[in-house]
Amino acid sequence: MASERILIADDEPHVRSVIATVLEREDYKVVTAGDGESAIAELQKGYFDLVLCDMRMPKMDGFHVLQWITANDSELPVIMITAHGTIETAIEAMKIGARDFLLKPFDMADLVVTVRNAIENTRLRRQNTLLRRQLADQYDFSNIVGRSKALRETLEQVKAVIDVNATVLLTGESGSGKDLIARAIHYNGPRKAKPMITINCGAIPPELMESELFGHVRGAFTGAERDKRGLFEEADGSAIFLDEIGELPIHLQPKLLRVLQDGEFTKVGATRPLKVNARVIAATNRDLWAEVEAGNFREDLYYRLNVIRVQVPSLRERKDDIVPLANHFLAAFAAKYQRPARSLTQAACDELLNFRWPGNVRELSNVIEQAVILHKVDVLDVAHLNLPKHPEFDVSKDSSRWVAVPEGELTLKEMVSDVVYQVEKSKIGEALERTDGNRTKAARMLGISLRNLMYKLKELDIG
Repeated sequence: MASERILIADDEPHVRSVIATVLEREDYKVVTAGDGESAIAELQKGYFDLVLCDMRMPKMDGFHVLQWITANDSELPVIMITAHGTIETAIEAMKIGARDFLLKPFDMADLVVTVRNAIENTRLRRQNTLLRRQLADQYDFSNIVGRSKALRETLEQVKAVIDVNATVLLTGESGSGKDLIARAIHYNGPRKAKPMITINCGAIPPELMESELFGHVRGAFTGAERDKRGLFEEADGSAIFLDEIGELPIHLQPKLLRVLQDGEFTKVGATRPLKVNARVIAATNRDLWAEVEAGNFREDLYYRLNVIRVQVPSLRERKDDIVPLANHFLAAFAAKYQRPARSLTQAACDELLNFRWPGNVRELSNVIEQAVILHKVDVLDVAHLNLPKHPEFDVSKDSSRWVAVPEGELTLKEMVSDVVYQVEKSKIGEALERTDGNRTKAARMLGISLRNLMYKLKELDIG
């Protein structure tokens, strides 16, 4: 049911009356004014959702009323009413802010449709504006929880690059908050009016990745029944966040390099390149230079991505942030699930501080969420925290966890490489055994992508 308030400004009483009657039948609340000065007086007294304004009125014409509205409330939609002789003036009025115009004599059905569309379009614009403001507030630097020196240094580095259109490479462990930093960069920067486009390069099958990133034209391949816009095209004028960039198939890396170098790409099946202006923010939890040396990542692409490198600290490097983050998650999940939990005991805080957090902030969030859901208590204690059991290489407990240090005259790099080989082969074999050979589940258990697991199986010669 409509409840919007509409102001009708027209010097002809009959016209005002007819329009008011029609709109009131549509459940709009209507106020009328017989001239421009009266219209402005009504606007100063109360809030309106739309103004219908005649061009020719005594004391002050519609053009000057429009100018006043544009100067004082630019979001208020105005529909101009005009006769044949003043249509050029009405068009001029639209250039300075009028939403639409109606030509006398007009059909009342057209009036209702025009009013409804103008109000709905304005509602959507205001909603989008509100959402953009909420996003900006959500990712404002002041809302990032933490006080540790490591986090402060990272945020200072980030603040220095938000206003420049340079490519940013975020590195750090899985779950450390790289996606949050990426959003903070975008929604505090000059491109924040448009949403940032996000893609996880490890979550898209390699055969679909090119079409997803760059789009395709109709007939490019079997099943391509219509043109498709790729994510880079969607990100034009905004930013694109390439999460897990180390998982990008090597045959697509030259196309990404072309975007970074020349700002253009070609859709699958097309012949003409498209220009794009999108800021690229990439993230990885892998050592990209090691991937370059292994032949899995192009060296030239590495340098193009590594213009500004931001290392996101692990939670172990941010111990001062563990308790504030836990309290933040506690309040958020208690509200979300309508649970009574309000605080943590000192013993629970000590337990959290002593834990290693290999899954970083994401793991801490999961632990607190689980505790809030499962325990309807006001205060969470150690017994309520189901901290995951991450196996350590503790030789006193399990001799199978011994790692043999290579003997002989080897360099430190060669020794580390040999130890890593032993550990990777052992853990991957264990994961496959625990999942009955299901590689997808094993990859999930190991915290790596299926593509990376397949590469490791081949590299380590695991059948």
